[in-house]
Parts: sequence; C-alpha cells; structure tokens
Amino acid sequence: MPVLGTGDSGFESRRPDSMSLEQSKIELAEVGNELEKERQLRITHKAIEAIKENPAELGVGVSAFVTTFEDKDDVAFCLKQYRPTLRAENRPFNNLAREMHMMEEARRAGVRTPLPFFTIEIEHENAEGDAGSNLVSYLGMERIFGYTLDQVVVGKRELPENFDLERFMESLRDQVRRAHEQNLYHRDLHNGNLMIDWKTGNPVVIDWGQSRICFSHDDNPYEDPSWANTARREPYLDDDKSLRAYEIELKRHLGLIG
Repeated sequence: MPVLGTGDSGFESRRPDSMSLEQSKIELAEVGNELEKERQLRITHKAIEAIKENPAELGVGVSAFVTTFEDKDDVAFCLKQYRPTLRAENRPFNNLAREMHMMEEARRAGVRTPLPFFTIEIEHENAEGDAGSNLVSYLGMERIFGYTLDQVVVGKRELPENFDLERFMESLRDQVRRAHEQNLYHRDLHNGNLMIDWKTGNPVVIDWGQSRICFSHDDNPYEDPSWANTARREPYLDDDKSLRAYEIELKRHLGLIG
C-alpha cells in the first residue's frame, strides 16, 4: 500500500494558504486495473486542489462530513472528513485509513461499495484535528449517483423506474452474505447507509466507519474488544436484522404492507 509524501507526488502546485501540504501524508488505495489507477491518480490530484474550495455537502453524520466535487472535466468524487469533536464515545469508529481498507475488503468480497481512492492527512491552521493536533483526515472515494431510503421515504427522491424490490433485496442479502463469509461485518446498515443507484436500481452499501473483521468464531461481531474495560457501550447494528427492517420499510413505502 503506497504512502506518498507530497514532494513525491507532484502536489506542489496550488498549495492552499491555510494548509501545509508539505506536512501531509497520502495513502493510495489498492485498485483493480490500470484504468482505475489512472482515474485514482487524476482524482487524487484534483482532491488536493479542491479541499480548499467550498464543495456541495451531501450529508452530515455522527462523526463526519461528506462532500462532493465535480469539475468541467467530469471528474466527480466524494470526500469524507472526520469531525473529531463529534465522535461517539460509546461505539468506537474506524479511522479513515482503516475504513478505506474495509472498503477494499468489501469490494474483494463482492460488495458494491464506492471505490476508495486515497486517504490524506493535512495540517490546517486552527483546525480541530485528532488529539488536539492540526491534522485533519480525509477519505477520497467514488461518488455514487443514487439515493438513500431515507431520502425516498421523506419524499425528496423517487425510486428509479427500473426498481425491482425482489431483485434489489436478493442482491443486497447476497452481498452481505459474501462479506460475512470473509468475516467482515458492516454493523451500521441503517436506511442512510443503503443506497439505490438511480441508473441501475441496484443496491450500494456505504459508510464502513463502524465495520469490523472478526478473526475468531467465538468473537461476537457486534461487540467491540475495547469494551472489556469501559462502562459505556452500545451494541452495533446487526446486519441481518437491519436488512429485514430495510425491506419492511421499502414495502411500506411501496404500499405492499400497511
């Protein structure tokens, strides 16, 4: 897994005044082929330039902002930025580098999730970074053109014309099964983390910030080893139960159940 300093990567141009790119660290994700590698590098360069701009906000979660960038060259990608001051104390999160590795594992298992491109830590002036430092972490990834069930239910978006509930749920259950076969558990499959691709009508699983790989059959995937010495803890979401709840919500929205 290459870790690049900005001096090694050609990121010297257009340095933002409020950042020290010389102090940044970039880690590139493993991608499948030369075409994806070329796309990865192009987007990584674009991201360095774009971080200082005002992107369109896609969503705000418990611990992160997700923003999107597009330009005249049709380069579209998302940046996830951690909000350290809002990190939950009762359910530990993966840092962004680990989340990127979880996304790689999920894709290898056959899960449709955004293609990760890189993580980067950049020193900002007056930033609220991890452990009180000025380092802010970003995760760059493919932008998914689709909607979450939350957006559909509240009426902000419509289901695609080609949406097939039975095919959609069968694909989603199969993807989760494939992940579990590799001992990978998402643990946060709520309505906001399951997307519907608006072109294909297929499911896309996003946000691996609370995911975990279990290395033992005796290990409970929905608990955390760090809980042994802490009084504050909250169980993670059970993947299979979450899918059943998701299917009920879709059926209710489609008028198939009361």
